Amino acid sequence: MQIMSSRAVRLCIGATLAATSIAALTIEPASATVSTSYCNGRSYKAVVKNYTRGSASLPLRCGTSTWGFRHITSRWNADFDSMIALTISRGEAVPDVQQDGGSKIYALFDNNCNELFRVIYNGGAYNGNDVKPQGIITAYDERTGTAVTPGATQSGAVEPSYRTDCSVIQNI
Repeated sequence: MQIMSSRAVRLCIGATLAATSIAALTIEPASATVSTSYCNGRSYKAVVKNYTRGSASLPLRCGTSTWGFRHITSRWNADFDSMIALTISRGEAVPDVQQDGGSKIYALFDNNCNELFRVIYNGGAYNGNDVKPQGIITAYDERTGTAVTPGATQSGAVEPSYRTDCSVIQNI
């Protein structure tokens, strides 16, 4: 019976965990998304899914017709879901200076500083009640047709690169 050193055991466990993590990442198809009927019969407080920015987790709650998942259901599909995730993880994050219910705006820009997509998020409590954070209030597509949805292919089109040094115009 061969006894491995503690360093060898750690390396072996680390390699196994890394392989497991990689396998777990590739199992779910890119088109996976939440059904538009997910919130039927659920409270406005229910979390539909969480998006991440660094170590922060930003919820999308069922909400109401004026905020959250129920508010964006008519626009919801796998590409829209992907754009929310991309905008939150890689977009410009700025305070919502208009104070229209959000605490942060996440905006995604192309190389020419054309805004492609926007997500408004409220990290505070919804109407001062126990739902904190309220989460994603709304999200919408600002593209003019020149941008390519991540992973999409259009006759020779290349996925755009994104900038994070553009100004967010808050006049909505």
